[in-house]
Amino acid sequence: MNIQEFFQSYVRVQAWRFAEEEIVADGWIFARSIDKDELLQFAKEGRLAGHVAWSEGKAVVRVSTRELSDGYTRVEVSAHLQGFGQNVDRFALPRDTWDLDSTGLLEKTLLEALEDHFKSLHSTPSS
Repeated sequence: MNIQEFFQSYVRVQAWRFAEEEIVADGWIFARSIDKDELLQFAKEGRLAGHVAWSEGKAVVRVSTRELSDGYTRVEVSAHLQGFGQNVDRFALPRDTWDLDSTGLLEKTLLEALEDHFKSLHSTPSS
């Protein structure tokens, strides 16, 4: 199973809610709907902390692969997050969508799943 196939299988097994997906030449891009708790885990609120009542969000994840010498493959996972909610300040301009920086947790979760998958393929069963 190649890396892209692994990720596609993994995220489906997790039963994540997909908004959209696209296969590109060097990888796979998918959008995942996330609830408020996941948004607060995966995104840095920064200056918006306490100023927005979050309701949910969306993570657009890009998994890129590049073949290297000696049979190795470089895997990069990046996530762009959007948070949805309402301004707490009633005098602020009305807005319901904000771009947020990633904490790196979502990307780390995906890369650790890949590492565990390959470790299980190379481990020898106990006698």
